[in-house]
Amino acid sequence: MAKQITRAQLAGLLRQEGFEEDLIPTFIAISQAESGLNPRALNPDASTGDYSLGLFQINMLGKMGEERRRQFGLKANEELYDPRTNVRAAKAIYDSQGLGAWSVTRGKNPAYKQYLPEAIDSTARGFSSMPEPVAPPPPVEKEAPVNVLALKDGVQGVLDKTSGEFTARDFTDEEADRYERYGGLIPKATRFAKDFAKSLLYR
Repeated sequence: MAKQITRAQLAGLLRQEGFEEDLIPTFIAISQAESGLNPRALNPDASTGDYSLGLFQINMLGKMGEERRRQFGLKANEELYDPRTNVRAAKAIYDSQGLGAWSVTRGKNPAYKQYLPEAIDSTARGFSSMPEPVAPPPPVEKEAPVNVLALKDGVQGVLDKTSGEFTARDFTDEEADRYERYGGLIPKATRFAKDFAKSLLYR
């Protein structure tokens, strides 16, 4: 037995092929009455004027079938077993003939109406269960730079460990003491030049 499609899947196809929202429950019910939501449904009974295929039992008997293959751009009737192709054909038929094109909509007690409450309920639940929009994640804050005292080619300065950028500047006396206290080595020539410059400044 061919697999049925769900009402929710059919509702999605109906929307994609341009059916108005208020018609979607009606066409779900029509499909259920015509084919039991079976995309591979076939009624080949020519004695009742039928060679009808797919979800909406698109009738392709005789001359009508030839005209409809041209109208729907089909190479073979079997293409109507494809749910989307069948829904597209149903839309064209509805646009030209209305609901009366399907026998299940006619008469005092149309057959499709027994399926209508479930169709209405399933489409209503489909909307109510739609997920709420998800807020985008907060922007990631840029990591604050981590600066350390450093010597580069004998030049004193500060190294940004995040970016690797080196900014040359003389250590303060306190920074120089701290640098050496934690194992750094300031060349004597560098120390001497700085001390000599300070002695000239205070003369």
